[in-house]
Amino acid sequence: MQKIVSRSPGEIFFFGEHSVVYGRRAVVAAIDRWITTTLTKNNDGYVQINSSLGTFKAKLHGLRLEVIKADVHLAPFAHGIERIYKRFGDATGFTAVIESELPVNSGLASSAASSASLLGGVIALMDKALTEEDMVHLVFRSEIDIQKIGSISGSACTVLRGVVGIMGNKFNRLEDIVVEPDVIIADSKESVPTSESTGCVKDMLYRKELEVQEIFDVIHSLATKGEEALRKKDWQILGVLMNENQSCLKQLGVSTRKIDSAIESIKLLVYGSKITGAGGGGCFVSLCNKEQAPEVVTILKEQGFNAYSCRICTAGNGTG
Repeated sequence: MQKIVSRSPGEIFFFGEHSVVYGRRAVVAAIDRWITTTLTKNNDGYVQINSSLGTFKAKLHGLRLEVIKADVHLAPFAHGIERIYKRFGDATGFTAVIESELPVNSGLASSAASSASLLGGVIALMDKALTEEDMVHLVFRSEIDIQKIGSISGSACTVLRGVVGIMGNKFNRLEDIVVEPDVIIADSKESVPTSESTGCVKDMLYRKELEVQEIFDVIHSLATKGEEALRKKDWQILGVLMNENQSCLKQLGVSTRKIDSAIESIKLLVYGSKITGAGGGGCFVSLCNKEQAPEVVTILKEQGFNAYSCRICTAGNGTG
């Protein structure tokens, strides 16, 4: 039986959480932590997906799926799979197993990477192809099915790889940027759904529009300056700007005491630190020299974080 292995990376935000949803600039990057989906074509007319988050099973009826069983985290995949079938006027049954190196609801775009890995695998299994732009929009529609509100950043990042600039629903790979320092991911294990955090910011925007819009404008400016620092490889300035973005996120109420304390404890060892993703818990990211990365990881683990060093991912299309 034909088999495809499809991989998609997670994402970190250098700049722009929340404000990007409201049309401001963001700079994100793909990391070498993956969602891997192994798909096997079958001839029994069923689609079945298994993952640590549950199972999904549906019966094929032409280009539609009749869902038999779907755990809550996997149910939205039905719409994305049907869009592929309708796009190409063809359908096939398959069994898929999804494995993840990304924690759920922690700011590393696990839902976007899961959608890209699965949907990209389905397309490859059918021996079809989409442009990168079309794939980003397919994944983003699946993201909206899951999150209801959000930005295109995770979808663009997991498809394009490397460092990506976002402005509203426009996106582009920022060519020739190489991030030389180590990227430290620190998972607070305080898991909060993205929709909950974005909902809190939306409510704050409704109550304090002028104040929040001003914060968004500051973040937009930081993202613009941060892109310039990335191009110049000015890691000191990049770190300062990341710290300023974190101050903005604290003003939006999406940081936590645990994260604030951890960032303070390592500030003399790193260029800069900030939450990545919607916040309210989840992960923060620090930039530091390779020589200091082990010490930073040790300090964070002692505070109860799942901490590790990673690199920005650029190579390969992830299927084969």
